[in-house]
Amino acid sequence: MRLQRYFHAAVAASLAAAAPLFAQDSTSKPPSIPPDSVRPLPRHRPTVVFDSVTLRRLPVGNVLQLPVLTPGVYGLVDPQAFSVRGGLTGDVGVYVDGALVRNGQRQDFELLPPLRGVASLALSTGLAPAYLGDASPGVLEIITPTAEGTWTGGVRYRADDAGPDLWRNIGFHRLEATAGGSLPLGFTGFAGFSLTGQQSLETEKLRDVQAPVYIVSGTDTVIRQPVDFGNPASDTIDLAIPRFTQYSGYCDESSNSAACHGLQVPFATHGAHALQAKIQRLYGKGEHVSLTVLAGREQEREFPFTALYNAQNRIAARTSSRVFVLDWVHQLPRVAERPSA
Repeated sequence: MRLQRYFHAAVAASLAAAAPLFAQDSTSKPPSIPPDSVRPLPRHRPTVVFDSVTLRRLPVGNVLQLPVLTPGVYGLVDPQAFSVRGGLTGDVGVYVDGALVRNGQRQDFELLPPLRGVASLALSTGLAPAYLGDASPGVLEIITPTAEGTWTGGVRYRADDAGPDLWRNIGFHRLEATAGGSLPLGFTGFAGFSLTGQQSLETEKLRDVQAPVYIVSGTDTVIRQPVDFGNPASDTIDLAIPRFTQYSGYCDESSNSAACHGLQVPFATHGAHALQAKIQRLYGKGEHVSLTVLAGREQEREFPFTALYNAQNRIAARTSSRVFVLDWVHQLPRVAERPSA
């Protein structure tokens, strides 16, 4: 009983203290807010920027492998596919020098410049601005480099089978080269290319040991059989029995009649090349005009699981793309004492 009385007393005291708040005149004006205390809402667009020096130090071989190293990005089975903030795969808009080259409808890997052809890369995992309507979950902005002064260049070569097959390689090779410097009439130029080749597509771990692949290699023996069985005067035909040779995995070459290729699978080669060039001219204060050209081609043969011994049903694909980006920034006369460009 005492607890109940105490509760009613506490509630009554609280209502009495709050009574002046409810008794205010409805016609009174709201309290004024000082202008200095008003702040615009923050723009929810976290951005991570990587420069060219950082890109070369990271353990990536393609610009599409970089986003998985940042918070809010989830890697998938494909090393060139990722999901930003739970978005769909491939919905991230990839821009090169301000032009869209890849999104959910366009998946051109060969149009992306190599790591040595990137001056800076910015990944935005927040809401994209309205003028980037093709990139709902995020934006990957790539700026290609511009050179100046004396022409300089560099070459980079990577391979996984330069020595003995100690790492069960797939026969990967990549050559990258870049060069840039000054041109006449105040222009600067930069050019680069990458050439990639694989003797085999990626495959499952330990496939070379657990499930080696066998292919047809020549003829094992020839059997002569009659056309009309039971007729001693029947004509005969020669029936060739194919010889099956182990291709992947590990074997004795003397007994297999051919060397095995470890993790590599047959009829699954891959090759791609990308070319990039950029000319630019600076003038005035912060004004410039530039032209960027990207061209690439990718071709591959899929591993024929069900058509390993039927060459007519094997599948191959080739894609090629080109893009031209014209970028012009010019300062306009001041309008209402505000600079515009």
